Amino acid sequence: MTRRAGALQLIAQNRAVIGRRDYRSLLPSITCPVLVACGDSDLLTPPDRSREIAAAVPQARLVLIPRCGHLLTWERPAE
Repeated sequence: MTRRAGALQLIAQNRAVIGRRDYRSLLPSITCPVLVACGDSDLLTPPDRSREIAAAVPQARLVLIPRCGHLLTWERPAE
């Protein structure tokens, strides 16, 4: 996927992520059930960040996918 999109697109995407607003303060206002899924070996969004999100959202459920990194749907699609 990265090769197809190209280096410039990847750079632009990363800049957008770095520069976006921090919305964590809004997490407690979410009123629907939320599933927070994270690979237990995710280096880009580590499990501690997913735990933080799940703890802040009422009714959230955290699932850590074993032996999985950042690309859940590619690495462990069955889970």
